[in-house]
Amino acid sequence: MRIVPRDPAWPPPRLLARWQTWAVLMAVLVVPFFLPIPAVLQHNLLIATLGDRLHIVVPAAITLLLYWKGPLRGHLLPAAVAAALLGGAIELVQELVGRSALWHDWMLDLMGVGMATGWVWWRAYRRPAGLVLLGALVVTALVQLRELPPRLQAAADAKARFPVLEDFESAHARYLWGDNHDARIAVVPSAARSGERGLRITGFPGQSWPGANMRRFPYDWTGYTALELSVRHTAADRDSVRFGVRLDDFRGLRDDDWLDAAFHATRAWTTFTLPLVGRTTRWTDRPFELADVLALAVFLPGPQDTLSLQIDDIRLR
Repeated sequence: MRIVPRDPAWPPPRLLARWQTWAVLMAVLVVPFFLPIPAVLQHNLLIATLGDRLHIVVPAAITLLLYWKGPLRGHLLPAAVAAALLGGAIELVQELVGRSALWHDWMLDLMGVGMATGWVWWRAYRRPAGLVLLGALVVTALVQLRELPPRLQAAADAKARFPVLEDFESAHARYLWGDNHDARIAVVPSAARSGERGLRITGFPGQSWPGANMRRFPYDWTGYTALELSVRHTAADRDSVRFGVRLDDFRGLRDDDWLDAAFHATRAWTTFTLPLVGRTTRWTDRPFELADVLALAVFLPGPQDTLSLQIDDIRLR
C-alpha cells in the first residue's frame, strides 16, 4: 500500500521549513555512527555510558524527522518502523567500518523510537497510552543509569591502586565485575585471610564457561611482564579444580581473539602467574596489545558439578 504524505498532527519547528535543513540534520545524526571512536572515549566509563545513550536520543530525533518530512510525513507508525529498521541497518554496517554491531545498542535505538512515538501519541493525538509508553521507557532508561555513580567510583579506585587491578577491599569492588555465562558471583570474606575479602565464583552443571569478568581498569599495561592473581577452590571432595584466565585487548572486539591460560586451583590460596611479554593471541597468533587491554575474565570450563572459586589480589608485575 502506497503511503501518501500528509500534514503531521504535531507540526515541525520552523527550522525544518526547508528540505535541505532536514537532509543536513539527518546526515548529522547518522554519520557519526560510522566514524571510529577515539581511544580516550572508548575507555572512559562516563563518556562511554552517556555516549551509549545517544542510541536513545538519535533514533528518537530520526523518528520525529521522518514524521515531519519526507515520504512518511504525517504517518507516525511507519516513521517509527523506518527509524527502527535504520537503527538495525546502522549496527550491521558498522561492522564494515571498524566498529561493532551490538544487540544492546539496537535495544537502546528501539527505546528512543518508542519515546518519540509515545510523545507524539500523547501530545498530538491525546492518547493516554502514549504517556504510559513514554513514562515506562524514561523510567527504564533512568534505572539503567542507577549504577553509574558507584561504577565511576569503582573505576577511580582501580586507577588509584594500579598496578593492583583488584584487591576487593573497596566498598565498590563489585561494580566493575559481571557474571559470565550465568555464574553466581559475590564479594565475600576471604577465608584464611582475616579481615580481607575476595570474589567468589560459583558455576553449575550444564554451564559452558561460568565465571566473572572485569572491565574499566587502566588499559595501558605497557612495561609490565606478568599478571598475578591468588586463587583457591572450596570443593571438599576435590584436590584441584581447573580454571582459566582470559585477557581481551580492544582489537579483540573485531577479530574475536584473545590471550588465555589454564591453571589448577587447590584448597590453599595459591598465586598464579600469566606471562605477558611477547604473547600472541589464541587463534590468529597476532601480538597481544598490552597498550590497549579491555577485559579480564576468570572462569570454570564446563563444570560437571557445582564448583566455587575464590579469587583475590589481582595485580601486574
